[in-house]
Amino acid sequence: MEKHPEWPRHIISFTGWSRVEAGTLTLDECDPLPPQTLTNVTSLAEDPDPETLFDRDPRYVDLMRRRGIRRYYGGIARYGDRSYSVIVSQQDSPAVGHRLEVYADVKLRDELRIKTGDVALVEVYHKDDWQRLRQGVAQE
Repeated sequence: MEKHPEWPRHIISFTGWSRVEAGTLTLDECDPLPPQTLTNVTSLAEDPDPETLFDRDPRYVDLMRRRGIRRYYGGIARYGDRSYSVIVSQQDSPAVGHRLEVYADVKLRDELRIKTGDVALVEVYHKDDWQRLRQGVAQE
């Protein structure tokens, strides 16, 4: 995100956050698989043409075009007794089908007190439901 400043600005434009934490919480071995699960969920937004966000790196633009449209979905990440409002992203042809990228305006590892190997839950919501729910999630 630091190499492509338009990307976090795009995310801020539809989340209302003041910032996007660089780096993500990457969840592996997701079950059910994100590509199949997310096809029936209304997304919050999708990336514009990759050249708009990644114009400084033509190789990355090409890679993003091959992977397809990146859509963003609203969710709540939970681990133990902690939860936080997040967004997740998924592309038409992701590099790894069982992986989910989770974004927030804070360092999620710290906020959720999660470590590598821990099992987290991410609930994904339709656009309008997420807008309502995120107002009620405790963000301690």
